Amino acid sequence: MISLTEVDEKITENIISLEKLVKKNNFDKNILITTTITCEEIIIPDIDNLSSMGIYFFELKLDGQITNKEKWIKWTNGFKTEWDKPKRKNGEKLKAPITYKGRIEAHYKKKNTFFKTMKWIPLYLGKSQELSKRINEHLNDELNDTTYSLKLGKRNFLKGKTIRVSVIEFDAKIKNYNVIAPHIERIKREDLNPIIGKQ
Repeated sequence: MISLTEVDEKITENIISLEKLVKKNNFDKNILITTTITCEEIIIPDIDNLSSMGIYFFELKLDGQITNKEKWIKWTNGFKTEWDKPKRKNGEKLKAPITYKGRIEAHYKKKNTFFKTMKWIPLYLGKSQELSKRINEHLNDELNDTTYSLKLGKRNFLKGKTIRVSVIEFDAKIKNYNVIAPHIERIKREDLNPIIGKQ
């Protein structure tokens, strides 16, 4: 009978293989859409052709240039203020992810060349077993909706801004989504440090 230790060793081997595979799979090769926010419904052509499962990544195109830590902190403070400002009709906070200081700071602590190469702000990373539905919720949910989502298309301070959505689709044959997806999400989150979402 196989022991728990042997099972653990096999899991460790597979996690290492998964990490190597994920690091080769970049979001910039899997862009689903690049679009401008108009505060009206955002239509994604062929979104229904996506596989059901996968990881998705939202980015915001940078206007101008951020060249140093001080300008980055100023930009993110302004973004946070606007992001937290909208309320639901009953006065409660939006059902939406929040910004995280640690993720914001990680960009200038870990990457010396970050400000030289930054053209897109990493906003949000997530996983879903219903990719098309989940992405659409993040883009088009109303501010008052109770679904936990970004509600990007309805945030007035983003009107006229450009966003892009990228995906890593999973093969429909994958049976262990609940095991694989969290690991991929963690690996990508540690690499990309999206400023909104989990710590």
